[in-house]
Amino acid sequence: MACPSGVRVGITELGDAALSYDWVDRLDDLAFAVLITKRLSNRFIAEVAARPGKLIVHVTCTGFGGTAVEPRVRPLAWTRAQFDRLAAVLPPDRTVLRIDPVIPTQKGLGVARAVLDAFADSAVTRVRFSLIDMYRHAADRFQAAGLPHPYGGSFNPSAEMRRAATRLFAAYGTRYRIESCAEPGGWQAGCISSRDAAACGLPDLPLGECASRRKGCMCPTAKTELLRRAPEPCAHGCLYCYWKDRQAR
Repeated sequence: MACPSGVRVGITELGDAALSYDWVDRLDDLAFAVLITKRLSNRFIAEVAARPGKLIVHVTCTGFGGTAVEPRVRPLAWTRAQFDRLAAVLPPDRTVLRIDPVIPTQKGLGVARAVLDAFADSAVTRVRFSLIDMYRHAADRFQAAGLPHPYGGSFNPSAEMRRAATRLFAAYGTRYRIESCAEPGGWQAGCISSRDAAACGLPDLPLGECASRRKGCMCPTAKTELLRRAPEPCAHGCLYCYWKDRQAR
């Protein structure tokens, strides 16, 4: 399915929308935009509040904030408290709790469960998750930090790990509407989806099955990056970051 001619939808995938505000001046010619952030700062919330009509915010909270995995990400309790401020300026269908990535070990699934429980009394209705991809440079960072490789050296999780993650999120299916880019469970939806379009008052905008950019991708071809490519990874320092370190490049 092709997106309508001239329609553009924005997203912030090259960095964190609360660390780079390139997106602020790039909204005028967009149908809507998805902002992804791990830092619900007061400034970010104020910027969203100033232009709420076209925005959907993915609040990334893995539960590992402040640990060796995400050393400069704010902890779960801080994000949970700030979320209530965001919820005051955006309706529930335009705020998404993004648990990305999930580390599907026994410990990692326990951390993800803690996040789901922490937001259970919030306005969150949509939860999006994905399992960690263990790039070689990410595995090297885990090793340097003294942490075990979640998959024992493989890039992908085992079938049992996938099943365990599926069971976890299925158990919360009555509380949240679960979404995922490509994980099992029948929850697949693009990072920009027809659900987002409907939430922004554009129910007839066909986005859900546009031509993919990579295998398994369900995002529309009209997806437009709103952040300029920075020369370095963002300031959060997450071990799993897909950016390669300078020496790896």
